[in-house]
Amino acid sequence: MAIVEVRGLARQYAQGGVDVHALRGVDLTIETGEFTALMGPSGSGKTTLLNLIGGLDRATSGTVNLDGHDLGALSPAALSDLRLQRLGFVFQSYNLIPVLSAFENAEFVLLLQGVPAAERKRRVLETLAAVGLEGLGDRRPNELSGGQQQRVAVARAIAGRPALVLADEPTANLDSKTGHGLIETMAHLNQVHGVTFVFATHDPKVMDAARRVVTLVDGRIAEDVRK
Repeated sequence: MAIVEVRGLARQYAQGGVDVHALRGVDLTIETGEFTALMGPSGSGKTTLLNLIGGLDRATSGTVNLDGHDLGALSPAALSDLRLQRLGFVFQSYNLIPVLSAFENAEFVLLLQGVPAAERKRRVLETLAAVGLEGLGDRRPNELSGGQQQRVAVARAIAGRPALVLADEPTANLDSKTGHGLIETMAHLNQVHGVTFVFATHDPKVMDAARRVVTLVDGRIAEDVRK
């Protein structure tokens, strides 16, 4: 079953008086349970595609259907609610809230979802353990290593039980060993819990772990390989 269907997707914007064509008529389907990497050189359109799939940006033309919803037809409020209930995001810069502990950062989405306190605690503790942070829930981001902060970001992304996690260069700021551990964690969540992952990445380790690699060049899909 498809969780993402992209058809004829184009994104054009002006930059310095020049029209930039970030995406040029992309067609892509992501099935539930996939572990997919988007690769390509800088400026190929990876992050733009990820942002459009996640409803963080609007297409110039074409459609994005997410979990049965046409994103272009949704009101801002409905789009925000869909993101809250069905999507998890992992950003390269972590985007953790500095004044909150690891537990509170991971709990944040559950608070927005209105999950009762006892259930929030159970799910956050379970999620922190799943990403290798058991016992570190009371630490703030500045008390954690870069790899641990990224694991908190992954915990936050999955604690709300999303159907799809979008990860933009999740290993870019990590050393090789830490990055490998993070990939193993996300692969485990994919295989055991069925979470669908789509990555934008330059990292060969992510591409090796992915079961599908979609290569973008100049805003178009140049190759789509399933392993």
